[in-house]
Amino acid sequence: MYKNILIPLSMFLLSSTLSSAKVLKISNVEERYFKKINIKIKNNIQQNVHFGFSHTTGNIKSLNLNAQYDVALLVAGYDNRDLTYMLASRVYFSENDEIKNNEEYQLDMGVEQALPHHWFSYASMYWLRNPEFKNLDNRFSFNVGIGKEIYNNMQHNLKFKLGMAHNIENFHDTQETKVYQSLNEYIEYTNTINAHTNLSLRLGGMQNTSNFSKDYELLGVLALEMKITENLNIRIEEELYYDALPSLGIKKVDTKSLVSIGYNF
Repeated sequence: MYKNILIPLSMFLLSSTLSSAKVLKISNVEERYFKKINIKIKNNIQQNVHFGFSHTTGNIKSLNLNAQYDVALLVAGYDNRDLTYMLASRVYFSENDEIKNNEEYQLDMGVEQALPHHWFSYASMYWLRNPEFKNLDNRFSFNVGIGKEIYNNMQHNLKFKLGMAHNIENFHDTQETKVYQSLNEYIEYTNTINAHTNLSLRLGGMQNTSNFSKDYELLGVLALEMKITENLNIRIEEELYYDALPSLGIKKVDTKSLVSIGYNF
């Protein structure tokens, strides 16, 4: 059932977002609990598309095509402060001799409300599908939490988030559906090296509240983005993911190395 409704639902939500109110700027968005959309809003509507290659190791070793589409919308929210809606979708796919050897789909939808003294609250929904190589037909995570911009001098920016999530995992094999609550943490550092180059480091963690010491996940992402023209950029990312209690037959460590070309419009 999930397979039949998720893609049409995500396309409907995306089209609704694009036709809504004015877009002014972007902060960040969760991918499960800490992923970021790397675009800056300049016009009434700003979108970002990336296409490139990624090399994965761990549960599958392959060279993949990858594509990403991001969009953001900002309106006046509580106390006339920024209220930001964000959506991100990402696809990884590779095929060898007409046989798929990697396939993954991700969708993020989030909202963030600015609060006094550099605080903000957030809510997000994350979906992941990777049946063959992560044993996940569907993985849903519904997140709420609060964060604070700890430091910002226009070149260096540091943020922290803390929240709770309700998680649902539907496995591809005969394992029963897993439903649990988790504590999520996230920290992000961004360095604007110059007008054409940004460096970012994102670290996050998730702990199952009913099995705190044994069932947890960690993820780190280091990214460098370089502007080629006003609208064109190159992004290089290295991602490391650790799952302390993975599904049966799945390795604990996965890595992704990505190189992509993006266009803002």
